[in-house]
Amino acid sequence: MGDVAQSIAPQTIAAEAVKAAIPVAQTLPPVDEQLPVYLINLSKVALQYNRWVSLFPNVKPYFAIKCFPDTEIIKTLRDLGANFDCASAGEIDRALNLNIAPERIIFANPCKIPAHIKHAKEVGVHRMTADSQEEMDKIARVYPGSGVLLRIVVCDKDSKLPFSSKFGADEDIVEPILRHCLSLPITIEGVSFHVGSGGCTAETFREAVSHGIQIVKLARELGHAHANVLDIGGGFVDNDSIVEVARGVEAGMAGCPKDIEFMSEPGRWFCGGCLTLAAPVIATRFRRGRHSVHLSEGAYGMFSNVVWDKQEIETIIPMGKETAPKLEEPADLWGPSCDSMDFIVKNIRLPRMEVGDWVVFPTMGAYTYVSATEFNGFKRGRIIYADDLSFLQTLRKADV
Repeated sequence: MGDVAQSIAPQTIAAEAVKAAIPVAQTLPPVDEQLPVYLINLSKVALQYNRWVSLFPNVKPYFAIKCFPDTEIIKTLRDLGANFDCASAGEIDRALNLNIAPERIIFANPCKIPAHIKHAKEVGVHRMTADSQEEMDKIARVYPGSGVLLRIVVCDKDSKLPFSSKFGADEDIVEPILRHCLSLPITIEGVSFHVGSGGCTAETFREAVSHGIQIVKLARELGHAHANVLDIGGGFVDNDSIVEVARGVEAGMAGCPKDIEFMSEPGRWFCGGCLTLAAPVIATRFRRGRHSVHLSEGAYGMFSNVVWDKQEIETIIPMGKETAPKLEEPADLWGPSCDSMDFIVKNIRLPRMEVGDWVVFPTMGAYTYVSATEFNGFKRGRIIYADDLSFLQTLRKADV
């Protein structure tokens, strides 16, 4: 499976697969014929898991369900051996309902709803995170006997989405929190941090891992004998720097106590490129010296990742017109709603597009479907599952 995924150009896979998928997706009532299509490639998810194990052999991944809480993605990662990072009772139940044992779940939200802590206790999810004395007191009151990782602040200045403004214990309160927890009926099991999402360097991870190990050692020195876990968070991006990031993590581990267990909370690493989106053109105009191309998908839908996750649209394929000459004037891609903020990307070059043409976006996935709405009454599209072998076999039989 991995060999196939690596040997075929991703853009070719995306365009050809969507050509095969669109006729299937259009077996819908006439009013829904112009719905977009979401093609999820589970082989890509599996490939990313195998790459993770190769790059970070000493770090157990806990998939951040919030990134893409799709049942088939969760089941794929479950069967491969991943554990799961949940932030609410709803996410915990989603995992449990897919036969994931509670000991494979961490309740990794530093500021939890008390009723959700109670629910975690009832279903047997033992480990969680906290970053303040107040949260430690709340956990001790609602779930005595639970295990807690102290979330600390680390440098996140290089990230696209820094978290330290909202989460993490600053250095001056780490020791007071640890001392306070000695008197509480909870077990400090270790430390966690998050360097932020996107753009993080090898040196950022090296420093954060090294610092986290020192805080685990501090916890032990203060009397927390069961502190043996370091959660290095998420923010891992599949780009050219990932090998250096892996080396940075490994360098940060140098000299650490042998009994420390390392875990992480990757989300976009597994799902960042697992989804191909295809949307039909529903309207075109030439206005104010620019081509306006309106699609049935927009910023209130799957392109919410552009708004909230600071993602950039890397690849746009005008299906069937890949080799057509591009127009001289710039083009803007708009979503279907009546909101002028509902745009996808502006100032690009496209061939002449007509109503009924399809535009393909092959590198989607993370923080798309989960935050998509049906604003203005526009329905979300249809999900089709494929893997590199099955849809290639379909293509051989199809005239596309």
